Amino acid sequence: KSRGHSGSGSVRCAVGGTPPLLDGEVHADQALRAQPDHMETLIWSAAIKGRLAIETGGPRAKSRLGQDAWDLVHRALAIDPNNPFAHDILGKLNQEVRKLGRVERFLARTFLGNDLIRLSTWEGSERHLKIAIERDPAVVLFFLDLGETYLSQDKIELARETFEAGLKLPNRFPPDARFKERMQQILEQMTS
Repeated sequence: KSRGHSGSGSVRCAVGGTPPLLDGEVHADQALRAQPDHMETLIWSAAIKGRLAIETGGPRAKSRLGQDAWDLVHRALAIDPNNPFAHDILGKLNQEVRKLGRVERFLARTFLGNDLIRLSTWEGSERHLKIAIERDPAVVLFFLDLGETYLSQDKIELARETFEAGLKLPNRFPPDARFKERMQQILEQMTS
């Protein structure tokens, strides 16, 4: 399974070419053209575009990529309403929009208006991330995302409990150790 970019994308980035995540968007678009209703294609494409919306681009690019991710994850949930990864992506999208300042959200809604900006809520973030954990309680990332949602709302004790629960899980996927490291760092910052 591709994790969103090819090995060659990493090499090109190292010598000044396309960053791997942007390379991943190209692959996601190609996969969507080939298999527009394939669940894994929808999930990975939503994840790539959502991550790009968070990490790159100006306001228009962020809005477009975020809306693309929103649309893809809703298509995935229409096929399988219980897919934990789709719920996690939707929860994370809600979280990222709500973390924007009021002025940023107002400007985005006014000038870039899309469903992602208009419909995102903290409650939606919590609800979808809790569903993800209910559907697959062995995914470390889900605990990191829910803990960050709690922390962003100053629900400190819930964040602490969530991070501690995530740290107790065995590593299932390659990035789990990194996610646990992040949770540990946040817990340490919370106590200092």
